[in-house]
Amino acid sequence: MTGLELPPGFVRNVLAVRGENAGRAFLASLPAIIARCRDQWGVAVGEPFAALTYNWAAPVTTRDGEAAVLKIATIEGDELAAEVGALRLFDGRGAVRLLAFEPADGAMLLERALPGTSLLDVDNDQATRAVGVLMSQLRRPLPPDHPFPTLGGWARAFERLRAAHGGGTGPMPAGLVERAEGIFRDFLAEGWQPVLLHGDLHHTNVLAAAREPWLAIDPHGVAGDPAFEPAAFLRNPLDLTERPGASAVVRRRLDILADEFGCDRERVRLWAVANCVLSAAWSVEDGADLPEGPIETARILHELG
Repeated sequence: MTGLELPPGFVRNVLAVRGENAGRAFLASLPAIIARCRDQWGVAVGEPFAALTYNWAAPVTTRDGEAAVLKIATIEGDELAAEVGALRLFDGRGAVRLLAFEPADGAMLLERALPGTSLLDVDNDQATRAVGVLMSQLRRPLPPDHPFPTLGGWARAFERLRAAHGGGTGPMPAGLVERAEGIFRDFLAEGWQPVLLHGDLHHTNVLAAAREPWLAIDPHGVAGDPAFEPAAFLRNPLDLTERPGASAVVRRRLDILADEFGCDRERVRLWAVANCVLSAAWSVEDGADLPEGPIETARILHELG
């Protein structure tokens, strides 16, 4: 690694997540964190991956000559504990393995998935089948006193939205917010047994690998209904609704998940509507403009009912 040049988009994301002062301090500390990880774990650190978004990550080579990844997380606290806890429970089944973790620096040494191409590089049917397989592999029973957030906790974003807008929904479409609130309320009232979910299982978080055809990366780690897991995949990639035939693509995904993996099509569809609206609410909460992609996907999914 010859230097630490940080892409402007990565810098903006770090400042948005951590705030101006803490974000600047984190960015300034990155060279020292990388050096500590290099010395502690005995790895040779390569140039960072080109598409840094919210975390700093680079390929590394271990003392034994194995390919791995050094990831330094922007998230901290409960969010970081959930990601690390999920990787530990997955234990390489359906996801990359966590090889080492340094909590003081938010640094992870991870198995590297090679060749590492994502589901963006395959057709819709193949991508959907890959996600169907991973959903089954990743699902885990929850240990007592687990560190993971819950779907009920995630749904409180709608309470915060309304509190911020005097009981209204601000820039969010009121009808869709009410629909999402109702879906969360109805499903959460059923009393099902939650399991550990990845929580963000979409195209760029699934990579081609050698020991398995596909492995997941970057789990959120959330305790929830298994039917919630396909939601992130159904609304991605981010430009899905800008492409021709988006409605047919989403319909086909639902059909494959129902026909080949035994998912309850209607339950998956409804959870996906709620997830789309929740994703948009999180963006608005973070100060971004209303994202049209998830809102339009929510409308598509609603119409598929």
